[in-house]
Amino acid sequence: MWAFGEGDGATILEQLKVIGASCDWTRTRFTLDPAYSRAVRDVFVTLWEEGLIYRGHRVIHWCPRCLTALSDEEAESKDIDGKLYFIRYHVEGGPKPT
Repeated sequence: MWAFGEGDGATILEQLKVIGASCDWTRTRFTLDPAYSRAVRDVFVTLWEEGLIYRGHRVIHWCPRCLTALSDEEAESKDIDGKLYFIRYHVEGGPKPT
């Protein structure tokens, strides 16, 4: 993460500037800096205790259109009847299919 922050982190900040993000760029910090990581943890604990954040289901869905992962809360699902096929084939050097 440190290598990413030192390398690509600067690129991301430049992209934010180009799209017009209005920030105090002199106060930019990396959340894993020792001076700030404790404050970040404290804020997350406080938000958790106040019920303002929660731990949802694991990210398990892949969206082929967006090319990103989605959590259960973001995925729309519906049950459909279908068939499940198993195909057995011989792999050279591997066990023979039964």
